[in-house]
Amino acid sequence: MTEEKVGTNDTKLRNSMLQKAKAGTVKFVDSQTVVSRPGEKATAESITEYIYPTEYEPPFLKVENGKEKSTTINTSTSPTPTAFDKRNLGSTLEVEPGLGDDGKTVDLYFSPEMVFLIGETVWGTSADSKVTMKMPTIYTYRVQTAVTVSKGKFHMVSALTPKDDNNKADPSKKLLVFIKADVLSVGR
Repeated sequence: MTEEKVGTNDTKLRNSMLQKAKAGTVKFVDSQTVVSRPGEKATAESITEYIYPTEYEPPFLKVENGKEKSTTINTSTSPTPTAFDKRNLGSTLEVEPGLGDDGKTVDLYFSPEMVFLIGETVWGTSADSKVTMKMPTIYTYRVQTAVTVSKGKFHMVSALTPKDDNNKADPSKKLLVFIKADVLSVGR
């Protein structure tokens, strides 16, 4: 029996992580599956669209007969959102596979991404305190790479270090990213 080269098959490592997840010593975070034909992009998403204002029209004083009505807080208008943006929160997997010349390997471009809303930063409040201008604080795990993998076997392609509550790298935690590409044959 020949031994496999290190890195050509991480199925044992992944199975070990799954056993630890079942035992509660590690956390299984996410799994995505998508099917594509060689040379064609495919995307799998499990998301929530988060829409938020990015620009505001400033408040102004109400004017009556060409004169300012008053300079008290109650006479100003609130900031008005004028432009919006959208961010997908959740997980997305984009792949573009190709079958290797040997028929046993898969050339794979892929980009998994996990996006979380972790808070909001307040940039200001209207004078009457009715409108708060906020911008989201987004946290993203992302890998973008191209690899050649053995079909039907798991390969660890990345280890990411998450941030802690103080936005500093937490070396006690790792997010391992595995990929497995299968080749499906379709009969005639």
